Amino acid sequence: MTAVAAITRRIELGFLVLCNSYRPPALLAKMAAAFDDISQGRLILGYGAGWFVQEYEAYGYEYPSMRTRLEQLEEGLEILKRMWTEEAPSFAGKHFKIDSVICEPKPVRRPPILVGGGGEKVLLRIAAEHADIWNNLAVNQGKLVQKRDVLRRHCDAVGRDFAEIALSQQTIVVIGADESEGHAMMPAARQRTYTE
Repeated sequence: MTAVAAITRRIELGFLVLCNSYRPPALLAKMAAAFDDISQGRLILGYGAGWFVQEYEAYGYEYPSMRTRLEQLEEGLEILKRMWTEEAPSFAGKHFKIDSVICEPKPVRRPPILVGGGGEKVLLRIAAEHADIWNNLAVNQGKLVQKRDVLRRHCDAVGRDFAEIALSQQTIVVIGADESEGHAMMPAARQRTYTE
């Protein structure tokens, strides 16, 4: 992505999505600030709680419970935003701590944060509080209106203007040599998307 940032000028660049478990949020904040500087303010930071257990296992990362991963995501989002906007922020949460941390240079702009996921009780509340963009997963494409309405209710509950959050939709795409090959590939793509 850094190489793409260096050879492009206008397109915004981001990730769908970085897993909170793989990098401490303070380190990610510094990496993102450097990337945003290189791209001259074009980073969109996609951030998620993590879900793909096989990836965790392959890299030797602990796979915490869903509750823990969501708590870590929320704390990570708080750290990211503070490090990008405050001079020497401190934060002490249940999972992460920073103490008068320095993040210089600051991003060119505070990178928009994209939160992906569809959990209606917790994830969408986290998105209502922290996200600039919410991404609805492909598996929930048929429930976009329902999920959007839940997000709107969470925005009302936390006192956030729903119009401040852009909506995006993940989709499943397969590319085959012709239409019949594409159709033949769809079951495997659906299976992978819906079960992993």
